[in-house]
Amino acid sequence: MCSVNVPSMDTEETIPIDTAIFGLGRMGKVHLHNLASTFRVNIKWIVDDISVHDDIRTLLQKYRLEHVTRVASLEEADTVHSDTSVKAVFVCTPTIQHGPVIKKALTAGKHVFCEKPIATSAETIKSCYAVAKEANRSLFCGFNK
Repeated sequence: MCSVNVPSMDTEETIPIDTAIFGLGRMGKVHLHNLASTFRVNIKWIVDDISVHDDIRTLLQKYRLEHVTRVASLEEADTVHSDTSVKAVFVCTPTIQHGPVIKKALTAGKHVFCEKPIATSAETIKSCYAVAKEANRSLFCGFNK
């Protein structure tokens, strides 16, 4: 998904890729678990509705991420998009929010993995891929079945 230059896994100098996860619902938790299980990724941000931040903090403790991962509200998303260390974003929000989150992330220079579907209309899907092409960034749609 990501075209960031990262040393091969057999070197001692492997540098983890800083990432952000938008949305920590059912699929967001699956992706959090998988990302927390690899040394190739540093989960720098989790962005979700402020009403679930206590649950998120509990998950961060479970995965021993509470000292490395920041939690932001949806209203603070621009802070995450402007974080130049973040190279990839995982979008696991409700589908209606996908398009705007994807476009902001791509425009900010991040590669994007989006849980399916990317959007509810073909027009929005096409526009997301057009932004990815213009930004020279990857947009990958995940399908878990």
